[in-house]
Amino acid sequence: MYEPFVKLPCVLLATLGLHISFTPPGVSSEKDEAPIQNGWDRYLKTMIKLLKPIKGVLWAICAAEIINIVATNFTLSRHLVHILSTLFLYGSAQNLYLTPLSAVGVLLIVFGTLLQLQCHRVMMHLFTFEHAIRIDHNLIITGPYNVVRHPGYAGLLVTYIGAFLWYGSEGSWLRESGILETLAGRTFFAAFALAMVGLLFGLLKRMRAEDGALKEVYGYEWVEWTERVQYSLIPYLY
Repeated sequence: MYEPFVKLPCVLLATLGLHISFTPPGVSSEKDEAPIQNGWDRYLKTMIKLLKPIKGVLWAICAAEIINIVATNFTLSRHLVHILSTLFLYGSAQNLYLTPLSAVGVLLIVFGTLLQLQCHRVMMHLFTFEHAIRIDHNLIITGPYNVVRHPGYAGLLVTYIGAFLWYGSEGSWLRESGILETLAGRTFFAAFALAMVGLLFGLLKRMRAEDGALKEVYGYEWVEWTERVQYSLIPYLY
């Protein structure tokens, strides 16, 4: 384990990275959106609407963790210590530390976020969370799109894996506060995990739909690109 204060910048980096990853860079108008084709598309649209409250919960966890790390390492009044103790049901703020597993988690979150930001920079207003082909859409084949065909989804996948490592490892407030020992905590975490897994499956299915739409619009240009960039998410694997 590492000193608690080493974890402070990591807490901020992880939460900021997830906030950026869960923030739509652009919004499609109704005339730009491809028609909803199946239940997965409806599920994805519902999840996008839930991203704002999810970000609020993540920042609340961030605040609780930072407050307890700082409070544990400074002399505070008894009343304040008692108030802060309510943020822990069973555990102790002394157990909030950075582990090798959580360090890997924050690195994955940062890497995934930077990859998504690079996709935003290359695609600009064309990058949206909705399944859409804009009127002024161009086939983007530069930057990360010259490595894999769906680098934005790859960034999200890396970020999600990092988030589970970050929040699920020992030393995290979510683990050490005892909140996961309660029925409400377990229910929330299980629902969040299922939602994220479902979101990933939905994105994987939507990749095929997007490939089909792009092929229909760009024809030979798309075929030539896919022959050069053969992998969708992970080079040499998928």
